[in-house]
Amino acid sequence: SRFLTLTLDKKTSSVSHDIKETWQVLKQSHENLLPSAPPNWAYFDIGFSQLPDASDLNTFFDFMRLANQTHIIIMASYHENYIESLAYIGMLKGMVQSLTKPYLTEEGNPFSPIWFTAQLNEMLSLHEKKPKFSFHLLLLTPKNNQCCFISCGFPSIIHLSAEKELPRFISNTNPLLGEDPHHEFYETTENFAQNDTLILHSFKGKPKTLEKKINTLIPNTIQLAAQSQADSLLNGLNLSIETKKTQSVLCIKRII
Repeated sequence: SRFLTLTLDKKTSSVSHDIKETWQVLKQSHENLLPSAPPNWAYFDIGFSQLPDASDLNTFFDFMRLANQTHIIIMASYHENYIESLAYIGMLKGMVQSLTKPYLTEEGNPFSPIWFTAQLNEMLSLHEKKPKFSFHLLLLTPKNNQCCFISCGFPSIIHLSAEKELPRFISNTNPLLGEDPHHEFYETTENFAQNDTLILHSFKGKPKTLEKKINTLIPNTIQLAAQSQADSLLNGLNLSIETKKTQSVLCIKRII
């Protein structure tokens, strides 16, 4: 009996070790699909913060500077959080790279957020499994002091203007990316001047509840550098909003 117990304990320990090792490999594979850190762009101070969760493999984000000196930021989340989501994140990254490749080298080729999102949506919709994503696409044009974004299934983007005391919560209504192959996407264009800040996050909940909490957190973070602001907002939201998924906060401060 004692021998049987010891044998079972060893088998249980071995299985537990194998599961932990497998998760580490999956987590590392996920991290390999993502930037190791936010970029160091001349016009912006960028901070990204995410709560670690060994079971979370469904998030994606990327940063690209185009040849015409505009900048793209993408945040996405696969609508399920299974192991298979890692494959779909890899697929999404490949699609994004394919669609943006010409804009990285051809300065006279203007980037269209609506065209890009529509193409990406069609590619996902035509896939046999029809994977769906919450999605933010943000186009920054510093020479025109403008930003343009398309949002699908994520909460409102927050705009802190140097000229206004209260933050603005701005959104456009689009379905999850990959849900409707015929959807005509809507974009929103905003002024984005020096000392302004844009905040993107993936927390879910009632919009009014989220906005109320964010309004209480922002005054204590507005003077912080982008990374410190993202960390502070992430911690504050995580403590006050019940969630079972890893969440993230991205802050973009216009510095010149």
